[in-house]
Amino acid sequence: MQFKRRDFIWLQRGALDKAVKDGLAQGIAIGMEQGIEQGIEQGIARGKEEGQLEGKLEAARNMLRDGISAEMVCKYTALSKETVERLRAEL
Repeated sequence: MQFKRRDFIWLQRGALDKAVKDGLAQGIAIGMEQGIEQGIEQGIARGKEEGQLEGKLEAARNMLRDGISAEMVCKYTALSKETVERLRAEL
């Protein structure tokens, strides 16, 4: 009787160890998938922001080349006066 009980406990420990390892592997896989998705979303958002800024900078350069005042460029691009003045100095 004692031998069977010991075997039962040994089998249960093995099953528990396997369940823990499987659960850990599954948790890691889910975490990695969520991390990748979050990284993609952040990358897309950052790309949009950078694209919008680049568009504003290009519009500001064109406006300055056409002789539009820095104040008007700031008004229509929502860029800071410092940024517009820096762009003007680069032209």
